[in-house]
Amino acid sequence: MAGKLSLSFALILAIGPVGKAEEPSPPTGSTKTTAEWLRVLRDPDTPFDDSERARRALGPAGPHPKEAVAALIDALGDPRDEVNARVAQTLADHGPVVVSDLVRALKRPEAGARAGSAAALRQVRPRPVEAAPALIAALADRAASVRREAATALGRVRGPADASVPALANALKDSDSAVREEAARALGRFGPRARAAVTALTVALKDSEANVANGAADALGQVGPAAAAAAPALIDVVRAEKSLIDRERAVETLAAIGPGAKEAVPALVEALRAAQSRDRRPFVVALGAIGPDAKVAIPELIGVAEKGEAWVDALTALGRIGPAAKAAVPVLMEVLTSREYPMVRADVATALGGIGPDAKAAVRALMAVARDRKEDSLAREAAAQAVIKIDPALAAKEGMETAHLNVRAGKTPEVAPARRPATTAEQKKRIRELIVQLAEIKSPDFGLSASVTGRAFAPVAGHASWQMGLLDGEQQRPSDAFRTLVEMGPSALPYLLEALEDRTPTKLIVPDATSPVTSMYLDTYLLGNPLNRAEARALARPAATEDDDDGVYESYKVKVGDVCFVAVGQIVGRPYLAVRYQPTAIVVVTSPVESARVRDRVRTAWAGPDPTRRLFDSLLFDYATEGLFNGDSLDGWDEGSEFQIEAAIRLLYYFPGEAAPLIAARLRSFDVKGTVRGDGSMKREVKNGVRTVDFIKAVRWSKEPVIREALADIAKRTDDPDIKDTLSTRPK
Repeated sequence: MAGKLSLSFALILAIGPVGKAEEPSPPTGSTKTTAEWLRVLRDPDTPFDDSERARRALGPAGPHPKEAVAALIDALGDPRDEVNARVAQTLADHGPVVVSDLVRALKRPEAGARAGSAAALRQVRPRPVEAAPALIAALADRAASVRREAATALGRVRGPADASVPALANALKDSDSAVREEAARALGRFGPRARAAVTALTVALKDSEANVANGAADALGQVGPAAAAAAPALIDVVRAEKSLIDRERAVETLAAIGPGAKEAVPALVEALRAAQSRDRRPFVVALGAIGPDAKVAIPELIGVAEKGEAWVDALTALGRIGPAAKAAVPVLMEVLTSREYPMVRADVATALGGIGPDAKAAVRALMAVARDRKEDSLAREAAAQAVIKIDPALAAKEGMETAHLNVRAGKTPEVAPARRPATTAEQKKRIRELIVQLAEIKSPDFGLSASVTGRAFAPVAGHASWQMGLLDGEQQRPSDAFRTLVEMGPSALPYLLEALEDRTPTKLIVPDATSPVTSMYLDTYLLGNPLNRAEARALARPAATEDDDDGVYESYKVKVGDVCFVAVGQIVGRPYLAVRYQPTAIVVVTSPVESARVRDRVRTAWAGPDPTRRLFDSLLFDYATEGLFNGDSLDGWDEGSEFQIEAAIRLLYYFPGEAAPLIAARLRSFDVKGTVRGDGSMKREVKNGVRTVDFIKAVRWSKEPVIREALADIAKRTDDPDIKDTLSTRPK
């Protein structure tokens, strides 16, 4: 999922007050001492809001952070678990500066302090991998509570696998079942890097405690294909009448192992035959995950596909089995062409693509789905990809690579950017100084807000679009340094890209304690122009080898690199949003600081020896990107309009001499007659190739003479009240 989040326009009703995203109190001038705030934090009867105020006061933005760290370290080991958890979380808020203190606290005489230290270390961001050796040593602590917290922390910190994995595998033999369970779950967080623990985890499948055995099964599933040696033990669970391990969990683990679990096929087929209709899904999914080696299950899967509660999963499984499942093509085609099942066309198309050339009978139907503008976009893309797999030559001839998109490449104007003087040493120094100043940001802005999702172009007042969020969300306020960097555009771009991994914290923490946020998580999804080949290749690059951070955050301190990411997006015309609101009550963080794959893709897309030409060519291409009309509505067509509008404002701002004549000619060509709402308005927009009023709003600020003349011409020709109002409120 997580990550494929729509930025479509939406109106989300307020679900509660949000307040500012900067750190809430302690208020300026608070007279409480560190000791007094600590007493508030440690009082189990303290109301939540007051404990959060205390946590902020004792955090990195409090009045005396060094004093607070020392006091919090001393407070570790409170016998009340909920209090110890608050102290540990508050210490973790301080980030890397507390790691050495916490490592030393792992040797404190009080077991509670040692356990609290490990609990704090697992919450520190960025992950303190340097603490892994101390946590490994803590696995041998005399107190079970410390060993348990150390195991949990190792799974979050995930230091070098060659040291951590063997230590956790050994902890699977601990005398305390809670330690064994946490060791198993920690190994799972290492994923394929825990392959050395497969034997130990397989043994743990027979643990006397159900939580440990099930934790081991989950961990083996996370190890994935590298856990193939565990398949026989998991098959025993599938066949057993009784087992401590949940049978469905064992089947899911076999599915995660995939083709390496091919010896499980007979047991899975037996179980599928015996299962009630409502219980078939896990077995169907596992057979599909095993793939071609599960071909003996094809008759059973076709039977489920024709009737049964897991019929969609069965269709998917048949596609994953591949060419051997060609007998399923008639069933798949029947579903594909039926108007009764529009929601499963993407799954069916993917399955037909998996069968390959033997599914040629479905090619024409698939092409029709791919080109149907009224069809779901995921189904169109899946259908196009299926044609490419089934008949590559025909797919190339028919342009299937882009046939499913809502946009097409129009004719790019033949114009080149004028030569510009190289960036001077003084300008470079100024840009770097401005990037340093980003650390002073404390107010939310588009792309840096926990209550609003939208996009803007900071140098032009009024060019911002609220796309979704809370109606009483905070006001967006760009900093002067941010605005200036975006103003500098192509000159600043190389230095902003360079700073994408700058971990310097800003003063902005999202969300604050009063925000009605239910969860916060990291995402790595980026939007771009799918027709821009260079950008598309960058966004499709394999994941970076660096291990990204993970997990759900309670709060996130925005870094300088995150702000640079948003600035890059504003310069190039992309919705690069480091922090955004997602309905309902969710905050999504897309951070180049926390994610190597995000910064790698952004740098690949926009870095180069000539950033000015790279930016100009991209904006010109966006300006020529046209939406495709489905005949009934502007759904989908809007994508082309948005590319053009965002490109127009930036071309005029960064390249006015080259762009003004093009845009002025476009303005003069517009049909600006007033229309009756509905079809007439829609037809005018399609004729103009862009949302007319939005385009005029995007360029009305320009002082270029040809633009002013073209706008004056529109004012004379139009009788549309919206256009008249837009022109009358033109910024000075």
